Amino acid sequence: MSTISRRILASVTMVAFGVGLVACGPPAKKKADPPRPAQNGAQLKIKNIRYVALGDSFTAAPLVSAAQQYDQCMRSQENYPSQVAAALQVKSFTDMSCAGAQTKHFLENQYPEVPAQFSGLTPRTNLVTVSMGGNDFGMYGTLVGQCAFMKGLDPSGAPCRTALEMGASETKGFRGHIRTIEDRLVQAIAQIRKRSPRAKVIVVGYPQMVPKAGTCPTLPLATGDYAYVHWMNQLLDGALRKAATRANATFVDIYTPSLRHTICSKVPWINGNQGKPNALVFHPFLNEQTAIAKLVESKVRQAH
Repeated sequence: MSTISRRILASVTMVAFGVGLVACGPPAKKKADPPRPAQNGAQLKIKNIRYVALGDSFTAAPLVSAAQQYDQCMRSQENYPSQVAAALQVKSFTDMSCAGAQTKHFLENQYPEVPAQFSGLTPRTNLVTVSMGGNDFGMYGTLVGQCAFMKGLDPSGAPCRTALEMGASETKGFRGHIRTIEDRLVQAIAQIRKRSPRAKVIVVGYPQMVPKAGTCPTLPLATGDYAYVHWMNQLLDGALRKAATRANATFVDIYTPSLRHTICSKVPWINGNQGKPNALVFHPFLNEQTAIAKLVESKVRQAH
């Protein structure tokens, strides 16, 4: 197996089976929101955009094109930041997104050779997109890894829901972690504005991967867990949406259009476990990235 193949397999294994920490650990104390800015960045001049993209693998979009950065971050050159940069003909473009990134990697190196994502920001940066939080507390790994793994315990029941809701409350377990992710993103947006005071900040939400009803072989959950994992996915996207509102940032809703394009749909936006070409397992296809790019471009042009 080639070095590249081993890296890809390791990444998929980590996502699917390596992180099941949602029910563990107390959420961090809630911090007070930073002061709300009067407006979300100065009015952008389309011909003078200096763009920085921050995010995890749903931004990096591993394997969606042949033009691929084959390192730990696995950025595709056709991910939505690259498409936005090309469509707007930006003056400069820095893609800091990286597969496996957590909110802590805004300020910390993810790997020795992969610097903190905020290192890409400068005082002259005037457009920032950010989509992060799905890897905090092993959230994404629980959605597509732990819950799928638990199917064998009760194929017609809801073993994942039973396990994760045991002892859970609004402040503990999954829901507590969702609140913490929201708070972390609010603080991150405040830090972005300190580093790049002129920046228009656009928060890009997460797509819905799971149908509310029905089953399919490419998403092997217990029958009763589909609705539960759908709800978990909805809450995760909601954390980003609420953070954008609290921080007075622009929000791009990919969740709503993705409802017709779950893993089980005829035209999925997210790859299933059978690993079709041109997307990492349980990660976005090019059509999803293009849909986001068009929405982001529209938001930027509206601000012009």
